[in-house]
Amino acid sequence: IWVCRSADGGRTWTQRKEFPAGEGGWMPFVPFGPILVGADGALHTSCYAGEFAEAAVSTRTKGWRAWHFRSDDDGRTWRQTSVIGAKHNETAIFHLGGRNWLAAARIDAMELFRSEDDGATLGDVRRVTERNEINGHLARLKDGRLLTPIDDCAYDSYRAALLVAPNHPAALHGLERVAERYVAMAEQAAEKGQYNTARSMLERARIVDENLASIAAAEAQIKMRSTAQRQHTSLDGGQLSAHGSELAARLKALGAQAKAQDSWVVIRARNDAEGRWIYQQMADSPGSRRIRAELTLGAPPAVDLLELNAASNDPASIQENQ
Repeated sequence: IWVCRSADGGRTWTQRKEFPAGEGGWMPFVPFGPILVGADGALHTSCYAGEFAEAAVSTRTKGWRAWHFRSDDDGRTWRQTSVIGAKHNETAIFHLGGRNWLAAARIDAMELFRSEDDGATLGDVRRVTERNEINGHLARLKDGRLLTPIDDCAYDSYRAALLVAPNHPAALHGLERVAERYVAMAEQAAEKGQYNTARSMLERARIVDENLASIAAAEAQIKMRSTAQRQHTSLDGGQLSAHGSELAARLKALGAQAKAQDSWVVIRARNDAEGRWIYQQMADSPGSRRIRAELTLGAPPAVDLLELNAASNDPASIQENQ
């Protein structure tokens, strides 16, 4: 790593190569994210590296690690202060004020670490995105809230572009895409019954683009789902594998009920073929209405009927059929 410094506003630069060497059996440190100033004037940044599987044979890695680094002499020398994530790589840090820091670290998703001692220790780990929603970056809004953009820090990039060209079509379209992604995440959370997460995703979408038309529609759908009367029916895995007649009759009865009530059906099955079989039994039931359903893969298998037109007095109430 070369640390480059300028004392004349960026007109000329000097290079220093005294950054700490990597650990034995590991690749050289790779810097990632910003260099930030702490409350005491020290500089902070993060680096990551991969551990070689067989250092003498190839550069193939078998694991990753992310570290926090600090400089007390305005970037002339640096020292490693802590491991941020023992299995993480690309990590961006954020100064909350005082000795408090956050680190958004990449693993198979993004996880958030917190430090209250200027990065000497980091803990309180929280997973804040779904799988493959990377890399992390943090930005503070004017009202003090923190926003975690998706799509590789697209929010910051598009907002920066609009500061230069307020009506730049590509930047405006980019922000719309980010907001739409948050709406999609809200809808996915609602499908899983995670209504608080769904509302949080919609709030993020509103922050990015408050005029996005799909926000209101998704909000109405989430409200309807969260207040619907839900009837849960567990399915026997053995009967399902055998396509048993008893289970088929039970599913036809549920299908007839769903048609009569115009319910939304949520099918949870262990694989796509099982899900299609469950739906077909329900669809073959008496009644003229078409079964409206969604399939989620998981276990144990089950069917939920959501009576959307009958708001429950207790939104959390669930009828159980065993």
